[in-house]
Amino acid sequence: MLSTPHCIRAYKPSFWSKFSAEAILKNLRKPIAGLFVLLESLGHQTPKMASENLGVLEETLKPFYQRASQAEDRLARLEAALAAKKGHPSDSANEDYSELINEIQSKLKDACAEIVLEQEKNKKLAAENAKLQYRIHHLVQAVRDADDKLEKKS
Repeated sequence: MLSTPHCIRAYKPSFWSKFSAEAILKNLRKPIAGLFVLLESLGHQTPKMASENLGVLEETLKPFYQRASQAEDRLARLEAALAAKKGHPSDSANEDYSELINEIQSKLKDACAEIVLEQEKNKKLAAENAKLQYRIHHLVQAVRDADDKLEKKS
């Protein structure tokens, strides 16, 4: 299996919020140039005018980066609206519900722990029961054998 080349990086989701579209396009040149080097080393034909292709690629990607920055702006406005809504009276009801949910979850965890303990006890009792049944079977068999011997003697 091929390892990931050092020129290809996985960016965190917060990456887009830290840089403008221009900064992203400027930093895009290194990974793409590294990709061309990787493709050449694998024996693939690459365009001779990589810088022209980078320019075309930048122009192609520019609308996507603009939409991404617009989406980040909309998200920031929504987060601000949500933060402003924090003082809304329905928040106290939400807090009550979250407390109730937390209480129910803790009770559920306790009940699950109890169930596990009871299941372990049941397993132990079942094993002990099987042992006792085995002993009873052999004791009854021994008593029958002894009765048979006494009957034969008499």
